[in-house]
Formats: sequence, structure tokens, C-alpha cells
Amino acid sequence: MKSALISRLLVVASLHVVAACGDDPGATPTVDAATDTADAAPRETLTSSKMLLVGELAESIFVGGPGDVVEITLSAPVAKLDWNLHGHAGGATQTVKEELGVMTARYAFSPTAQGDWYLLLRNKDAAPMTVDVKLELFGAITWSGWQ
Repeated sequence: MKSALISRLLVVASLHVVAACGDDPGATPTVDAATDTADAAPRETLTSSKMLLVGELAESIFVGGPGDVVEITLSAPVAKLDWNLHGHAGGATQTVKEELGVMTARYAFSPTAQGDWYLLLRNKDAAPMTVDVKLELFGAITWSGWQ
């Protein structure tokens, strides 16, 4: 059991990187899964389908800090989804990760500081689209749903 946990943690650590907020937006420290569960499974898995009209933005909020992890998986019907993850420490915007014109995305985020972190989706297609969102929460991080 312990070797299986260690193997899972090594796989997760090698597959997922995150960009750190701060002065070096290109920094990519390695993330490992939360170790407070015997099988390194997420504390909670949430799924949501978000319908976006042409040009529409949708935003949701995570609240978490060091030691927390959220694995974000996005899937759109066409490669016209823009998304980012950002914070607003000190009144400024810190972009953690951003991708433009994608159909799918998978990203593991581990907050560098306690606070609110924002997942933003934008439909850049000429037709409405539904984006499937899967969130795997580790540690104490929470998700508030769509604003």
C-alpha cells in the first residue's frame, strides 16, 4: 500500500507542473498530490458543463493556499476555448497559466499563497459552445462555482 502511494505521488509529480505567481511568471515548480489520503485520491471531484455564448466569459473562484492542489481538466467541442487561472493579490492581476484557442486543457495548480484564485473561460468560436470542466480537489481548497 505504501509503495503504491509513493508510486502514485511520483507519477503525479512528474506529470503536473504549475506556474508560480510572483515576479517570475515562467517558473514551473513541480506539484505532488496531497499526501493526507492513503491512496492520494482527490478529496473531492466536481464536474460541470458550462454553456458559453459567442464571446462570453465565465469565471469561478477557488479559495486555497500552500499545500492545496486542484487538477483542472477542460474540454471544448472545438479549439476555440481561451482560459486562464489568475489571482488579484495587492489589487494587481497575476496570471498563473493561460492558453488560447485550445480544445482541451489539463493543469495542476498549487497556490503559492492563501487567497482567491480565478478560473476564467472565454468562447472565441463563432457559435455557442459547452465546456466540460472536471476539478479534482486535494487539501482544503474549495470551489465556488460559476459567478
